[in-house]
Amino acid sequence: ESLPYCFIAGTEGLANWSEQDQARLDFYRGRLAELNPDFQTEKGYPPKPRGTANLTMSTAQTAHLHSCLAMTLEMPFKDT
Repeated sequence: ESLPYCFIAGTEGLANWSEQDQARLDFYRGRLAELNPDFQTEKGYPPKPRGTANLTMSTAQTAHLHSCLAMTLEMPFKDT
């Protein structure tokens, strides 16, 4: 992984991304950070601007097709 942190990559770039979607994503991220000391919310990929989601990525495609909250849990791994 390019970033050595545990974090959530969301689907903020969807054209129909709403304030409610953002609130649900923020709640999930915050709750995960409360429950798991390895997870954090300060560092991660910057959110994509609305309407620029890459729908060839499974997370964005799932959120788009099913009108649901979808995300990728990024976890660092280095094979040494």
